[in-house]
Amino acid sequence: MDPKLEQFKHLLEYFVAHIEYVTNHDTNFVGYNQYIKPHIDAGDFQEKGFGHKAGSSFSKKTIAAWNDFGNGNVVNITVDSRFQGAINRGVFLHWWNGYSVKANWKLDADTREHHVISLIICFKNDSAEKEASLEALGLFDGKEPNDELRKFWAYYESRDDSHTDDKVNEDSGNGALLSEVSDYLLWHNKNLILTGAPGTGKTYLAKQVAEWYACNEDDEPEDFRMAQVQFHPSYDYTDFVEGLRPVSQTNGQIGFERQDGIFKTFCKTALAHPDKLFVFIIDEINRGDINKIFGELFYAIDPSYRGTKGRIRTQYQNLVPADDAFADMGIKLSKSA
Repeated sequence: MDPKLEQFKHLLEYFVAHIEYVTNHDTNFVGYNQYIKPHIDAGDFQEKGFGHKAGSSFSKKTIAAWNDFGNGNVVNITVDSRFQGAINRGVFLHWWNGYSVKANWKLDADTREHHVISLIICFKNDSAEKEASLEALGLFDGKEPNDELRKFWAYYESRDDSHTDDKVNEDSGNGALLSEVSDYLLWHNKNLILTGAPGTGKTYLAKQVAEWYACNEDDEPEDFRMAQVQFHPSYDYTDFVEGLRPVSQTNGQIGFERQDGIFKTFCKTALAHPDKLFVFIIDEINRGDINKIFGELFYAIDPSYRGTKGRIRTQYQNLVPADDAFADMGIKLSKSA
C-alpha cells in the first residue's frame, strides 16, 4: 500500500471532520473521536484560521502527520476566520500549486444542519474539475484506500506544477514565494504591500503575481487585466482617480474638463469583465502622499467594503456624465484582485 495514499485518506477524513465540527459542533460525527477530540483535549484545536500563516498552529499541529507529500508541496487547511461558518469558499484543503479540495454541502431537511456529501478538486478555489462523494471515496470506512480514492489522489497529484510557470521559477528561484503570495496572501487580503531593501525584486515579484492572476485559458497573460503606476511626490488624486485636466478648445483657448485617472480607468475595464481577475500594481508607494492620492478611496478598496456595498461619491461626482459606468454611484470595485 502506498503510504502517501493512506496519508491522503487521513487528510481528507480530517478535513471533513474538522469542517463538520466547525459547522455543527456535533460530537457524534463519525470522525470526531479520531481526529478532533484529541486536539480539543490537548487544547490546541483551532476552529478557524489561515493554516499557512507563520506562527499559526492551525495546520501544523492538526495535520502534521499527513501534510507532506514531497516535492515541496505542503498541504494546509484554511478556515477563513472572517466567515461565520464553514459553508463558504473560504474553507479549503490547499496545495501550494493553487489546487484545492473544497466541500460540497447539503442541507438535512430534518435536522436543518448542513453536512458534507462530496469533495471537489478545483483550481484557485473556484473552477471545479473533479468531484467524488464521501461514500465513493470510502472515507471513515476503516478500510484501505479504494479505487475511487486512488483516482482522486492520482488526479490531485497530477495537478502538481500544472499551473506553474516553470520558466519564471527557474529564472527567479522564488516559485514557492510566488505561490504563497498569489494563492494565499493576495487571494485572501486583496491588498498587499511588499516591503524590503531596494533591488530585492519587489516590483519583479509583483509583476509575476499579476501575470499569475491575469492568464487566460492558454496560460498566457492578458495585458488589459494588469496595470502599473509609480507614485512620486507630485502625484495626486487627479492623476490617480479623476480630476479637471487642461484641454484645448476650438477657439484656441485652454479649458478644463473632468477626466478619469489611471485607477478609475482600470476599474472601468474590470467592471466590463466581471468574470475575470484584475491586478493593479503601485510601485514606490511610499514616495507618494497617500491621503492626497487616494482620497475617499481608502474606504472603497478595503476588502470588506468592495462591491456595491462599498459605493462612494468621488470629489467630482457632479461632473460625471449619466452614461458613465460610475454615474450616481461612486467607485464600485469589481472582483479584481
